[in-house]
Amino acid sequence: MSENNILGVILAGGKSKRFGEDKSKVKLNGKTLLEHTLDKIKSKFNTIIIVSNNKIIKDYITIKDCIDGQFGPLVGVLSAMKWIKKTIILTIGLLHFLVTHLFLTFL
Repeated sequence: MSENNILGVILAGGKSKRFGEDKSKVKLNGKTLLEHTLDKIKSKFNTIIIVSNNKIIKDYITIKDCIDGQFGPLVGVLSAMKWIKKTIILTIGLLHFLVTHLFLTFL
């Protein structure tokens, strides 16, 4: 996938109302859900950005929502679209860290 121009976007914001706590800080087997997601996709994309109003991982680009307030994941997608100069983005939410390598090979 290194020859393409797909940008990996992780949506790591939101209120986590249904989840009950901040998903970006929840750990599973010693790693946060964000770390699991990054581990799964980092070899597949030249560039990965995290859309969050908090700086979460120091070695990755983090951008904030382009519209203030809590308006849901589509604002995160819009924020990524405004940030990029590429033609295609793949957005992944934190609870989708179980996405398989097989799925990513279709990109």
